[in-house]
Amino acid sequence: MALQKPTPEEKLFAVIQGAKTPPLRGSGRRGRALVSVLAAVDLPQINQALAIAAAVMGLATLHPLIQRPRLERLLESVPSATGFRIAGPLDGLRALDVYLPSILEQDPFRVGTTVPAQPSETAAGEQPPTEPDPSTLLSGLKLVGISPEPDPTAMIEMDKQTYFVRPGGTIGTFTVKQILPDRVILRAGDRDLELF
Repeated sequence: MALQKPTPEEKLFAVIQGAKTPPLRGSGRRGRALVSVLAAVDLPQINQALAIAAAVMGLATLHPLIQRPRLERLLESVPSATGFRIAGPLDGLRALDVYLPSILEQDPFRVGTTVPAQPSETAAGEQPPTEPDPSTLLSGLKLVGISPEPDPTAMIEMDKQTYFVRPGGTIGTFTVKQILPDRVILRAGDRDLELF
């Protein structure tokens, strides 16, 4: 009965278990030097050394996480003469009555409606002056085109005539405040109006 040769897997398992390997065949001096180095290698000791190195590296990476300074320790180390103090999470909060008026004025969920204006004190029988609607002010103007770069210019039609205006220029009773890529902002008195 002929002996079967061990498979490469069996040879590798035997080497891992610490069995001495048969001498390797090498060609020339280099081969013999390699064979002598590999024969002198003790794999279980190398595995133990690698395991120890991995444990040391693991501890080295965990050390900063374990020893990181806590906020309380840092605050204790700061001298109290500096006046440095971190407020608690609820310090600075005021009563709801303080916030409620501003919340009601700036309600983001009330779309398309406005807060009713508070009645101003006027003499009996006098009506406060009403401001004209922006759409009526801009009814005679039509934005024809905009050239934004490099010198912004807008082409506006008024009374069937076309005008080319730049920021700071005037058209009728309006002053051109700003020319944006999609609209022109006109100034009428103390009001800003947008022409689309």
